[in-house]
Amino acid sequence: MDIKRVLTKNPLSQFAIRAIRYCYFPLYKVVTKNFQFKIVGPEDTIAEIIRTRKSIARFGDGEFNLMLDAKEIGFQEYTPAIADALKQSFKGGKGVLVALPHGFTSTRLDRPYIKSFWWSYVVRNKSKIDSITATTETSTYYDASFTRTATELKNRKRASQTISSVKSIWSDRDVLMVEGKSTRFGVGNDLFSQARSVKRIIAPEESAFEKISEITTSIINVLDEMKQVEKSPVILLSLGPTASVLAVELSNRAQCIDIGHFDLQYESFVRGTNKVVQVEGKYNNESVMGNHVSEISDTTYSKQIIERI
Repeated sequence: MDIKRVLTKNPLSQFAIRAIRYCYFPLYKVVTKNFQFKIVGPEDTIAEIIRTRKSIARFGDGEFNLMLDAKEIGFQEYTPAIADALKQSFKGGKGVLVALPHGFTSTRLDRPYIKSFWWSYVVRNKSKIDSITATTETSTYYDASFTRTATELKNRKRASQTISSVKSIWSDRDVLMVEGKSTRFGVGNDLFSQARSVKRIIAPEESAFEKISEITTSIINVLDEMKQVEKSPVILLSLGPTASVLAVELSNRAQCIDIGHFDLQYESFVRGTNKVVQVEGKYNNESVMGNHVSEISDTTYSKQIIERI
């Protein structure tokens, strides 16, 4: 058992941490007024993805830990190589939307415990946020939290509309799903019910960046085959920080969506809860025992897998 995970994820610890974070609110208001950038909201972010068919790379607190603190994040070890790759990817490129959590500039849409997280995080990391945003030519970013609306937005109707919009990104399109070994995105729910087809590349569920060369080669080979018979495949990436890097590197080949935890968020939504749920057979780094995953038997899922790395 991971004692550190148990200590930090249990309800009592979380309550104490949140109480302390509320004290940061006055400073948060001061800090955010001085930022020289803006972040587009979740609805407009999704609309831009759909309208332009651009790729999107998301950078949250986990990516910042790796880029600027030389700190591992549980399911991804720190190496200088991943830090450098993330910093380079943050600069974006033609056809790529670079995304930060909207909580960096505003928490008006969020539930109380999410608000307090960002109040604390932004105040404590202001200089780091300033340093990394200064490396880009843009002053407009998109919302990295568009994949996390089920548990984070305070308005359930808004969350529902956002989730429906995200699903429409791959509606009537051919999907190449690149995911961790036990992610099983869309398995056991209807996320892919409107997709034309689904193919899967299975990568390591932890420290995927160590295999990024093999993952990239595999994606390019499969994509070339798909393009021979399919019009506009979309690549969905659920590989933690490695997804942020891949979304930029492969954006000139296809639309790449760094989709993150959206499947688990959807599982919470369909269960009618705004809390993170543990789903049998799916890896969840945000729950106490979420890294202990059982095997599943699903014929459709198995047939969709075309390569394992």
